[in-house]
Amino acid sequence: MKKLFLLDGVAGTGKSDLLEYVQKKRSDVNVINKYTTRTPRDTFDKEKSDLIFVDDKEFNENKQRYNFYTYEYGGKQYGFWDEELHASVSKHENTFLIIRNNGLIKEIKSKYETKVIVVSVFIYSDRGLVEQRLKKDGYGDESIIFRIDRSKAIWNDYIEFDDFSDIVILNNSDIIQFHQKINQLIKHYENYEKDDYLYINPITSYHIIDPLVKYKGKIKKMLDRFPFEKNIFLMIKYRNENYSLRRYIESELEKNGYNCIIADDPKWNITHNVFNPIAVLYCCKYGIALFDKPEIIKEEKGDHKVYYNPNVAYELGIMHNQLKKCLILIHSTIESIPFDFLNELRKTYTKDEEFNKHFSDWLKSIKNE
Repeated sequence: MKKLFLLDGVAGTGKSDLLEYVQKKRSDVNVINKYTTRTPRDTFDKEKSDLIFVDDKEFNENKQRYNFYTYEYGGKQYGFWDEELHASVSKHENTFLIIRNNGLIKEIKSKYETKVIVVSVFIYSDRGLVEQRLKKDGYGDESIIFRIDRSKAIWNDYIEFDDFSDIVILNNSDIIQFHQKINQLIKHYENYEKDDYLYINPITSYHIIDPLVKYKGKIKKMLDRFPFEKNIFLMIKYRNENYSLRRYIESELEKNGYNCIIADDPKWNITHNVFNPIAVLYCCKYGIALFDKPEIIKEEKGDHKVYYNPNVAYELGIMHNQLKKCLILIHSTIESIPFDFLNELRKTYTKDEEFNKHFSDWLKSIKNE
């Protein structure tokens, strides 16, 4: 899974050193450049910078265009294109971006956390080392004092707010150890995925039951063909009397841009065994459980009614365990269901019109999420 690292930390803590290192030593890293109205320093090495120096006019023209993120730091403006960020996280395993604004970090994190692993990294360093680095970069005494005071304020913010950053790197050692910490950071998130979990996105995952772990690759291939957010798992008894109702549900879902997923569909035969319905429901964000008219079973001892299908109930239980939103439709001729919780969650119907109304209302609710 691809990663986006958002870096913060005052001048002199090693952010530019970090970017220089990952660009030179790692082929799996891309760095997002930023526009700034800051004046380049005489001793500043532009080849090591993530900055593109522009005047106020050009910067303000960029601000007028769509999806140009900006923030202010030290009285100067900084900005970058969202389209460049999106392209990078789509193409590269690791994307690094320095953002000197906690509010903007949270905004980017919220937007991208369902697409990639987003990690906010705060870099901090000893005052003496900061002074040395700032002098080396060409800062004057007054500017150094300002940045060190700013460093104290940012550190206090980190201590006070536990959501300030995901990772803190203390750059108080030599350059080799600092590089080791950078490699450890990237490696840590390379091992993010566990074999027995299905990762839909960085914040949505499901534990895979033991018999299905070996089918994880096939499940992921199905999700490549049929996006998770568009898949609705239909739990229904497989009998001729339900064929027209099944076709109606399939047709309506397709009209609304969804895939109606049924475990007995040949193209959804992932495991070729009894665990296939469970493998299929892992691929679905939503579910529809249909407890239709009781079935009359003829036996030598006499006929009896089967009020609900145990397979539908079992699959519905797994969907609920995965916290997936499900529509539960129960025909009014079913006298009792041995699940007390269904009293609040179910929708009862008798006529087709009632069924259609419940179904239509539910579709609208998921489309408006």
